[in-house]
Amino acid sequence: MLKDDVIEEVPEPSPWVSNLVVVPKASGGLRVCCDFRELNKAIVRERYVLPKVEDTLDTLNGSKYFAKIDARSGFFQLTLSEECRYLTTFITNKGCFRFKRVPFRLSDISETFRKVMEEILFGLKGVEISVDDVIVHAVTIDQLISRLHEVFERCRERNLKLNPKKCEFGLTQIPVLGHVVSAKGIQPDPVKTKAIQEAPPPANVAELRSFLGVCGYVSKFIPNYAELVEPLRRLTRQGTNWTWDSEQVESFEELKRALSNEPVLACFKLDGPTVLVTDASPVGLGGVLLQEQTTGELKPVAYISRSLTPTEARYSQIEREALACVWAAERFHNYVFGTEFTLLTDNKPLVSLLSLDCKKMLPPRIQRLAWRLHQYKYKIKHIEGKMNIADSFSRLPLNELDETSSGNVADEYVKFVVENDVPDNCALSLSEVKEETTKDKILTKIMNLVHVGAWPADADIKPFEKFREEFSVFEGILLRGNRIVVPTSLKKRILKLAHESHVGIVRTKQLLRSKYFWIGMDRDVESTIKDCPACAASRPLNNNTPLQPVQLPKAPWLKGAVDIVGPIDNKYLVTYIDYYSSFPEVAITRDITSKSIVKILMNIFARHGYPEEIVSDNGPQFISQEFRRFLSSKGIKHVRSSPYFPRSNGKIERFHRYLKKNFQAVTLEGRSWEEELPKHSYRSIPHPMTGKTPASLLFHREIRTKLPSIKLNVDVSSSNVEGDARSYQKRMKSYHDRKQRAKAHSFVVGDMVYLARSKCDSNSKLKSKFDNIKYVIIDFVGRDTCKVVNTLDGKTYIRNVKFLTRAPIAERALIFHDMLDNKEVKPKSNTGVETDNSAKDTLIRTRSGRVSKSTRSKDFVYY
Repeated sequence: MLKDDVIEEVPEPSPWVSNLVVVPKASGGLRVCCDFRELNKAIVRERYVLPKVEDTLDTLNGSKYFAKIDARSGFFQLTLSEECRYLTTFITNKGCFRFKRVPFRLSDISETFRKVMEEILFGLKGVEISVDDVIVHAVTIDQLISRLHEVFERCRERNLKLNPKKCEFGLTQIPVLGHVVSAKGIQPDPVKTKAIQEAPPPANVAELRSFLGVCGYVSKFIPNYAELVEPLRRLTRQGTNWTWDSEQVESFEELKRALSNEPVLACFKLDGPTVLVTDASPVGLGGVLLQEQTTGELKPVAYISRSLTPTEARYSQIEREALACVWAAERFHNYVFGTEFTLLTDNKPLVSLLSLDCKKMLPPRIQRLAWRLHQYKYKIKHIEGKMNIADSFSRLPLNELDETSSGNVADEYVKFVVENDVPDNCALSLSEVKEETTKDKILTKIMNLVHVGAWPADADIKPFEKFREEFSVFEGILLRGNRIVVPTSLKKRILKLAHESHVGIVRTKQLLRSKYFWIGMDRDVESTIKDCPACAASRPLNNNTPLQPVQLPKAPWLKGAVDIVGPIDNKYLVTYIDYYSSFPEVAITRDITSKSIVKILMNIFARHGYPEEIVSDNGPQFISQEFRRFLSSKGIKHVRSSPYFPRSNGKIERFHRYLKKNFQAVTLEGRSWEEELPKHSYRSIPHPMTGKTPASLLFHREIRTKLPSIKLNVDVSSSNVEGDARSYQKRMKSYHDRKQRAKAHSFVVGDMVYLARSKCDSNSKLKSKFDNIKYVIIDFVGRDTCKVVNTLDGKTYIRNVKFLTRAPIAERALIFHDMLDNKEVKPKSNTGVETDNSAKDTLIRTRSGRVSKSTRSKDFVYY
């Protein structure tokens, strides 16, 4: 490079120095580059608008012969200005050098090179620039040779050197930006289709997203693409569990088959008659842009499709069809704007509603869509669904569509309305009731006996006999009074319709009793609603179990609790409280890493000694290896409470309420909460549980305060503390259980349950309180705390029963026993130790120094 005058030695110190990077070329050679990442951050890029891929492809329309020209070391043929060269300085073992020519890896070099190439080749016909290649195209071989002479002459004038090894001439097809262009039209690049067809099934969400990214590049070649990939795209949505089943396998293989037929699209012609066909289904929108060829046939230019948003899915069908028309026109804006085209829809009312001369008062949503469409010049026409041959072709499997079918709009227009478009909860008609009644043997017998006085002794109709005076027949339907007697085959459907809005048992019974009758209706209603998965997952967290008082330690400073409050003014409080005396310690800190917490606790323990047991929550500071090693080295037992369940560590949470209330009060009075930290007053005020001050129980003496007192035989003994505490806890438990209407839970080992979502997963008001993944209770590690196993992946968790609700089928599940046989789950003894899921947890710190809460802390751990 030094010999070729590409680089030069640096004669002076440079403020910018980059590292040298050597990468292999595809041809086998080496390319010398520099790591300019830091330099690129400081470069102000020259914005140069590059043409769209579609625009480049359309310019090749009608050409049959092609040539590709490549500049030899194209970037090195551009001279770098003297005042900018110091920026490209790089270091080697032989000293520092800098570029005299434009190097690779600069952020805006591609735009600059294209701009220079366009200036050199400006005005030449049949010449297109694709990244760093020049494409020359023509209708005949003679025209191609003539245009190549013009290109070579222009290169000679500007001293642009070419690479003969990379130049190709007389091609009948040429790869362009991931496509292959030929006289037949545009096809996807075989390299990309091969990567899709040979791709193994993805094993996780990251691999699936990568696969869908490749498929998205060739989606315009695949009719009905959005509907095809919907089962796969569903797995990439937030909160969805990975389940690769038959539906995903079928979608995955269908995508491969769609590309195995080598689909061909036509190039767009500005003067060609254009047709835009659109359609909508309950799940997505679709469209195809077609143009009439010289042979008179219509060929597709591009297919488009997308899924509906949750809001759009609630539109009426005519609104979805109108949205499809507007979306397709805007999607093909570069093609249809400023030209006249024909818009085809199978929704007949839209022909008048969306016409340019419509003077009717439109519904608001249709009117807004029509205004967006009126920027285009179009003629809207109706295609009869039943008469449209495209409908039958669109329902064929994709592997039955070949290139010969692409010549006809009917063959290529892929409709999105699925065959069984009638939903499961469609309205029930009287004719259906009549038809099912005639098929029901029991109801047919009763209808024949309506006008007979005595009923025969038949076990099938015995339950109906007491109502025989109320039965009548109306147009082939059996009635009890004015209520329809429901055939057995329709009970399930009617129950589903009645519970469609997920109302409760009482209101569902009221609805059905007013219109229908069958034996055991109330029992069936209760069973249906109890077994409704949506209702089960949407129940509130209302399992208020009886309060469990914590036993008082036998002496002060044997057991304590530690926690963190904040941030408050970018600071945190590390709090510690003794379970026996309620004596608190508070430290203010800006750093809440495990190291900082350990240092604060060491200062506290230096004054009072080491406790035997510490209770904390599942914060990353308290589950880190460093914190565990600290407690283990001091012989302190660590017990963790349940996240989002403050009651399990109520001692310190009650102290936090006291702190926050006092902080608000002193701030309102204009004082600093740091200076007025009320820990002193808390230590000297009698605690309601013991009737004694925390200081007297810990130090066996009262501490002096601002309030004067006369000390005459002050009793600081702790002989009655345990009795007073039990009495207080008994009163509080009775009050709590009565006020909260607490009841003991009825869960047993083997119950199938749903788990409550964590707070970060349930921010949306539309999300249910419970996840719809089934878990099985495999053990109880406390009166109200159990161990559950995920029936999908076998992972175990520990939860308080407050966060459980029964799944619709609340029976002892055999799945747990199958997992045990496969050794996927190994229940531990009743130790109360956290599960393996949290054992690998680590503290997460951002670049700014902020400590992020680990996702592991969302788990619930037994206390």
